[in-house]
Amino acid sequence: MLREALARFVVEPRDAVMIGDQPTDAEAARRAGVAFVLVRTGKGRATEASLPAGRAIAAFDDLAAAVAALLDGAPA
Repeated sequence: MLREALARFVVEPRDAVMIGDQPTDAEAARRAGVAFVLVRTGKGRATEASLPAGRAIAAFDDLAAAVAALLDGAPA
């Protein structure tokens, strides 16, 4: 699904970011070559504890904080 979205909107993986809270989100991002941003809501805190170092480029307490940081120019 992620690759389909990249193709549909003509976006290179290096120019995209996936925001999620589960290990499967991080894995989907990795497989698509997209940066992963973790949110600590939902299953995010447990995911944060189990993710390998460097898998997420950033972690935020909620989706609003993640989006605000990305819009303010946080690395993606």
